[in-house]
Amino acid sequence: MVRQHRIVRRDVEMNDWQVVIPCIGPKSNLEECLASMGEIPVPLLIVDNSPDSFANTMELPKNISVEYYPYNLGVAASWNRGLAQGAKWTLIVSSSMRFGGQFTRFIEEASKRTSAYGLNPRMAMHLYVVGRAMVDEIGMFDENLWPIYSEDKDFWRREILAGITGCGTYDFPF
Repeated sequence: MVRQHRIVRRDVEMNDWQVVIPCIGPKSNLEECLASMGEIPVPLLIVDNSPDSFANTMELPKNISVEYYPYNLGVAASWNRGLAQGAKWTLIVSSSMRFGGQFTRFIEEASKRTSAYGLNPRMAMHLYVVGRAMVDEIGMFDENLWPIYSEDKDFWRREILAGITGCGTYDFPF
């Protein structure tokens, strides 16, 4: 059975969101990503896999937290740390992303287009919204795919096998 979920317009509930940014380096990549966001209206988790814990040396706003691991968890486990926070929607962000000061606008627009399962802004896994309903249905990312590569394809494949469609798409102009 194929399940389709319509996308419902709603007021932006910032409490529904969690952002996760895995990083391993260089520090300047993370700094540029955060600076490009402008205001960050939702909780943001940095999963720092760098050997020198550079994220812990940065001055960060209160709504940004850092989890440091002295070894590389791998990208799937890093993404799962964000999903484990239990938000309605988890936004996976690559530290290579640049938002041009429009991060709040992205959250507002994504809130209008995101289904219960998530949203694919057509930026591969550099920027991807995973809905809690998706995690409840197919589970988290496979941490056996370590340290990187194919965890996204595995996740999408499990989505297809579960018959899930209706994950919104959006071409956001950054």
